[in-house]
Amino acid sequence: MKTSFCIFPIILGALSMTGCDNPKSKQWYKEHPDEMNQQYKTCESSGNDFQDCRNAREARFELRQDNAKVPDLN
Repeated sequence: MKTSFCIFPIILGALSMTGCDNPKSKQWYKEHPDEMNQQYKTCESSGNDFQDCRNAREARFELRQDNAKVPDLN
């Protein structure tokens, strides 16, 4: 019984801390490519799929598509 009273505040504290994070938007990451690359590498190495990770990944993809070469089919 004592261990459940000790574990509950730890779990509650961890859950409340994750709710305080304000993820950056895709547009913000597109405007700050250094931070986008750093966040992307961090997320890829850790395997996280937080909103920040998704936004950094999508911004990276969109920037790569905008700068992609158009094939010459002639």
